Amino acid sequence: MKKTSWLLIAFLTAAPAAAQAQEWSFSGTIYGWVPGIDLTVDSPFGSLEGGKSNESVLESIDMAFMASAEIRNGRWGLLGDFIYADLSGDRDTPRGLAFSDLKIDTKIAAFSGYAAYRLAENENIAFDLAGGFRAFTVDIDAKLTATRPGGNRKLSIDRTWVVPLLGARVIAPFADDWFAMAFADIGGVANDDMTWQALASLGYRFNETWSAELAYRYMSIDTKIGGLDTEMDLHGPLIGVSARF
Repeated sequence: MKKTSWLLIAFLTAAPAAAQAQEWSFSGTIYGWVPGIDLTVDSPFGSLEGGKSNESVLESIDMAFMASAEIRNGRWGLLGDFIYADLSGDRDTPRGLAFSDLKIDTKIAAFSGYAAYRLAENENIAFDLAGGFRAFTVDIDAKLTATRPGGNRKLSIDRTWVVPLLGARVIAPFADDWFAMAFADIGGVANDDMTWQALASLGYRFNETWSAELAYRYMSIDTKIGGLDTEMDLHGPLIGVSARF
C-alpha cells in the first residue's frame, strides 16, 4: 500500500497549495462506501470464489477509508480519488469435500488521478473528458482447512500496479440546489490489467460551501496477482459530504 498512499498524500498536499497559488477552486469529499465484493482467484488448489453482500461486508470489514479531491481553473481540472478497504471472512471451499473451510483476507487500495478538460458547459449541463491513471495495491491471504490431517493449504499473493485511464463526467444541475452526476472510466484494455468503473449520484447543495451526495458505484478489476488470474468486482451505494472553497 505504500506507493498508493504516497500518491494520495502528494495529491492532497499539492491540491490546496495549487488552488491558492493559481487561484483555482478546491473541493474535497469524504464518503462512506460499503461495497459488495465478488472475488475469484484461479489458485493451484482450485478456483477460490466468494462474494460478500453489502450487509455482510459491514460485519467483515476491518478498516476502510475513502476520499476524493478536485482543483479547477476554468475548463481545466485535476481530480483524485482514494479508497482503502480491509475485508476478511469465510468463503465457499473449492474441490468439494477436500476442504472444510476457506478464510480470505483481502486488502485493496486504489488511487485514481485525472486531468480533466471541460468540453461543454451551460446552465443545464457540464461535460468533462478526463485522462489519467489508477494505482492499485492488493493483498490476498487465503487459508484452506482440509478434511484430512496435514492437508491444510495457504495462499498469499500481492501486487502493486498502475493502469492508464480514459474517463468522462456529466454534471446536470436542476431544481435550484439539486444536481445529478454520472462518471465512468476504463483502462488497461490493451493488456492483462483491465479496470473500469461507473458512478451515478444525486446531490444537494446546502450553501456555496457544503453539499451532500447519494450515489451508486461499481468498480471492476481483472488482472494477474502472483501469476494467478484474479477478478474483483466492488459495487454498492455510497454517501458523501463535500466542501468547496
